Amino acid sequence: MNYSLGNMLSGGMLAGLDMDARAYIAAVRATGVSVSATQVTAINNFYKNCKSDGYYTSLKRFFLPIWSNASANAIDLIGLTSGTFVGGVTHSSGFVRFNGTTGYFRDNATVIAHGMTASTAHAMALVYNNPATAADFARFYGAYDTVDATKEITAFSVTSASQSQSRIYGVIAAVNVNSVAVSLQEGILLANRSSTTDHRYKISKTAGFFIDGQIANLSSSTPPAAKMAWATRNSNLDVPNTFYPADYGAMSVGISIGNNALLNTYISRVKTLWETCTGLTLP
Repeated sequence: MNYSLGNMLSGGMLAGLDMDARAYIAAVRATGVSVSATQVTAINNFYKNCKSDGYYTSLKRFFLPIWSNASANAIDLIGLTSGTFVGGVTHSSGFVRFNGTTGYFRDNATVIAHGMTASTAHAMALVYNNPATAADFARFYGAYDTVDATKEITAFSVTSASQSQSRIYGVIAAVNVNSVAVSLQEGILLANRSSTTDHRYKISKTAGFFIDGQIANLSSSTPPAAKMAWATRNSNLDVPNTFYPADYGAMSVGISIGNNALLNTYISRVKTLWETCTGLTLP
C-alpha cells in the first residue's frame, strides 16, 4: 500500500527507472506535457537497452519530438540540453513536420564538440512521412563547411537520378535505389563511419532495409565547425542550405555506434521506442 502511494506521489515515476530516463521524463513533464505509463516504460527500456548494448555513450544528442510541444520536443535525452526549432515547424502528436521552405532543427553544438572525427561519427533521422518531389533536392540532415567541401556530414536525395546519397567527411557516396521515387525514402535513415574508410548508410523500414550498404575507400577529412541540423544542412556560418519537407519522429548524432550488428540493434531500439510511444508504425 505504501509502495502504491509512493508511486502516485511521484507522478507514476516507478522506483526502478533508469536514472537518466527518470531525469528526461521529469524534464518533459516540467513543460506541462503528460507522459503515460506506456511511454514511461518505453523510454526506460530504451535507456537501459542502449546502455546494455554498449553504445549509449556514442549518443551525444538524441531527440524524441513526439510531444506536440516545442519545448518538450527540443529536449536532448542524453544531456537534457535543448536544441532549437527554426521557421515553419508544426508540432504534432508523434512527430514534427518541417515545411520544406524555412523549417529546420539545430542541436546547438558543433559536430566537433560531439567528438566526431574522420574515423568515428553517426547521424540518424526517423522520417515518418516524406512528401518530397523531384523539386525538393535537400538534405534529411547535415552540417558542412562553406570553404572545404570535404568537411561535410549529410544524407540527402538526388532526385534527378532517383538516388539517395550519404557523406561523412569525404567524397560523396551514392547508393542507387533503383529509381524508386524520393517520396518513398522514409524510415530510419542512419549513416555511420567507424573508420577512415568504413562508411555505412542504411534506410530501414517496417518491411526491412530499403538501403543497407557499406561504402568503403572514401577519402576522409575533418569535421566541419558547424552545428548539426535536421531537415536541412547547417553551415559553419550557422546558415542552413536548402530545406526538406518531412515528418521526423527521432533524431540522433554522435560518434560511431559500432559494428554492423550494433547498428541494426540500435535501429531496432529506435523503432521500438518511437512506435511504442506514439502508437504509429514506421513506414
